[in-house]
Amino acid sequence: MYHGILNQKRNTKSVIQNIVYQLYTEFIATKKKLWIMPGGDLLTYSLIASVKADYGNDLSWLIPIPGDMHVLIRLQSLWKECLLSV
Repeated sequence: MYHGILNQKRNTKSVIQNIVYQLYTEFIATKKKLWIMPGGDLLTYSLIASVKADYGNDLSWLIPIPGDMHVLIRLQSLWKECLLSV
């Protein structure tokens, strides 16, 4: 399943809707997971958030987060300050 998702172009809302449906089918409906936290670049994150806004509470299980790289870039200066002050 992951290979199929990763090979899709993720820059359109319709593709994101299809991926969200695949995630729902695989993890929420089948494996009874309570929530999923997909991460991605700014465009992917924005599209996921837009799809979630369109469907409201039906996608309450979907929690989009910025990709690891984006989080790490933001935290890098904080980590530097903490480590250098020791």
